[in-house]
Amino acid sequence: MKNIIGTILACVILHSISFAGNFTWTGTTNTSWGTSSNWSPNGFPGTSDTITINTTTNSLTLTSKQTVKRLVMNSGVVDLGGDTLVITTSTGLNGGTINNGVFNANCTALVNINGTSFGAVVIAKGQIKLNGSVFNSTASFEHIGSAAGTGSGGNTFNGVTTLKNSGTSTFRLAGSNPDTYNNDVFFNNVSSSGSGNFQISYGAASNFNGNVEISSTSTFGLSFSSAGNGSSVLANGKNITIGSAGFVGTLVIQNFTQTGSTAQSLSIAGVLNITNSTFNGAFTSTSANLLLAGSNFYGQSSFSKTGNSSDYSYGDNHFYSDATFNNNSTSSAILRLASTAGDTFDGNVTLNTNTGYIQAAYADTNDFKGNISINNSKVTFNNNWGSVRLNGSSVQVLNGSADYLISKLLINKSSGNVSFQCSATVDTLLNLHSGILVFDATKSITLKASAQVTGMSPTSFIDGLVKKIGNSAFTFPIGDSDEYRPVSISAPSNATDAFVAQYFKQQQTLGSILDTGVNYISNCNYWNVDRVTGTSNISLGFEWFDNTCDVFDIDSIRLMNFNSGAWKNRGQMAYTGCDSSGTLSSNGSIQNFGNFTFGHNLFPVVNFLAIIDTTTFPIEVTFKNLSRGIPIGTDYQINFGDSTLGIPNSVTVNDKSNIVHFYSNYRTRFPSFFAERNGVTYSYSNKLILAVWTCNVSLMLPNYHPIQASVLSACYDNFKIRFDITGLVNTSGSEFTIGLISSQFGSITSATYVSNPFDPDMICNVNQSLNQITFDYVPVMDY
Repeated sequence: MKNIIGTILACVILHSISFAGNFTWTGTTNTSWGTSSNWSPNGFPGTSDTITINTTTNSLTLTSKQTVKRLVMNSGVVDLGGDTLVITTSTGLNGGTINNGVFNANCTALVNINGTSFGAVVIAKGQIKLNGSVFNSTASFEHIGSAAGTGSGGNTFNGVTTLKNSGTSTFRLAGSNPDTYNNDVFFNNVSSSGSGNFQISYGAASNFNGNVEISSTSTFGLSFSSAGNGSSVLANGKNITIGSAGFVGTLVIQNFTQTGSTAQSLSIAGVLNITNSTFNGAFTSTSANLLLAGSNFYGQSSFSKTGNSSDYSYGDNHFYSDATFNNNSTSSAILRLASTAGDTFDGNVTLNTNTGYIQAAYADTNDFKGNISINNSKVTFNNNWGSVRLNGSSVQVLNGSADYLISKLLINKSSGNVSFQCSATVDTLLNLHSGILVFDATKSITLKASAQVTGMSPTSFIDGLVKKIGNSAFTFPIGDSDEYRPVSISAPSNATDAFVAQYFKQQQTLGSILDTGVNYISNCNYWNVDRVTGTSNISLGFEWFDNTCDVFDIDSIRLMNFNSGAWKNRGQMAYTGCDSSGTLSSNGSIQNFGNFTFGHNLFPVVNFLAIIDTTTFPIEVTFKNLSRGIPIGTDYQINFGDSTLGIPNSVTVNDKSNIVHFYSNYRTRFPSFFAERNGVTYSYSNKLILAVWTCNVSLMLPNYHPIQASVLSACYDNFKIRFDITGLVNTSGSEFTIGLISSQFGSITSATYVSNPFDPDMICNVNQSLNQITFDYVPVMDY
């Protein structure tokens, strides 16, 4: 009995071994799977068996669908014969080639595909690890389980490829070697628990030569180069899009480069994190949260935030074209830009929000080279220490439906000005390096008590109303059009006191009634300085330059203030400088504010400066009207002494405009000037000499005084006539002869050219190295 039982047990054990056997392909007889002698041990692998394939004389060919538990392949070739090979537990491929059919590794454990080439369709499920393999047909991979699928990469996908993470662990691609996708690829993360990250291009490059579609129903989302070591390149003409399943979780796009200019659009319900990436085409995104860092957007870009939690983008992004940011949150959530490093905007910028906040230029220096538009007071530029630097090369417009709140405003433009169509407030710094800030008539800029102004100059100032809060002495950097005319105030008494100032390069229209001691006020400019908060009385200071209008004699300047319907004389002003430039300050504190200008007690003078351009033909002469002391509304007339060109012989103007006239070459002209108002005439005549040689010569005439018997003055002092000679060309080496015809109302007393004595006959020889001759001229009182 015992022997019978033993025999039965032995049979059972042998049957069990055969049922779960290990078969190695030998190919001893032929290529057929169904020949038992091709296997070692002889037999036929079944669904519970492990098969091992190496290089043999005869390669394995399937003659029907086969299913095994485990496949180990180190080398060799498998021809699936148009059928399907199914593996149910695990797969370890370390080399070889599988062709012609369907390779279905539908496993519950590891699917390790390493160094293997596929000409067959691949369907793989399990703990997926992809390393150094080539997939020439359609391939589908689904990672499952709690063990990470961390492939090293180095794969080439030539067919349409689908990769899915359904596990509770990480699915990693291109861990250390680059992957290449030569056809469309679909990435999908449906992991529901654990740490189901889907990591693409983790530690090496991925080259996407087809379209890329991404989806996620997992909170873990999906990432490109999340470790920061990998990179991704999207080929010209290809798209990265969101699949029909949508996208929740976090989408990390890091070290991603789009070649070509195909427009890209991403709409997700999760977090969009774009870091160190480049998109060359138009880029549009909608996401619950938005994080941008160190990325380049060459086409038009638009970003919309929809979530109710706040986002803090690092910054250091460069937007080469127009950019739009929308905070569509239904809460008070913040969309912050440049939280650490400054952004650069080459195009126009639009910032829109409703209930949430947009904090732009939060930190560092942020360059804006185009226009800016905001739609809400919740769009701010002053929530931290960041700077807004306007440095475009053309006119920049800041507009919208809300005022601008800015921490630091820097103006550094190579050309063009800045047009504010909204009011602005600056907290700490206004740096005027280059470029003019122009504010609409009803808008202004407010400088808080802590705000400092630096760098203002004739090339960078504010054209508009400026408000300054505080108790420190301050200079308002104001001007109008192309003229810089700052005004300063002494320190107010209280930190909450506020003053406003604006300069107008135009004739005042408030009135013509003058206080005693003044017979003339400026008819070309005025200031408005007003106290809007507090009771402080302050002193005022003004500056003037060579091109300042109506500063004739600083010794006689009076500060005029319009009050009670008349221009009141606020007294002679203290000054530093000379008639061409300097500063003026009021003597004592000002108690009445409003409009101010300069006044004089002057005799009337008709004064024209002739500027000659001998490089033109006919010769262009500009008569610059520098007359002074002439009542407003006087008509000026110039008789040019020339009518040979069909040009009117005289011109009359009713203001102090400059007049341009053209003369033919080689002729002496006799222009005369006079001004007339209400029957009173102020006039003088002068002989204007044009060059009679062919070199380039300009003649700067003196500022002549009127010949008018009723005007008694001791102002007829000696002055100089100067020839500035340029462009002399002398190929023979001889000297040039220059002659001067004296004025009919004066005489030449002496002359010099450079440092040499002058010929008393008023004719001199000048060589090419000399460039100036000066004559002392004494007018004659020939009434």
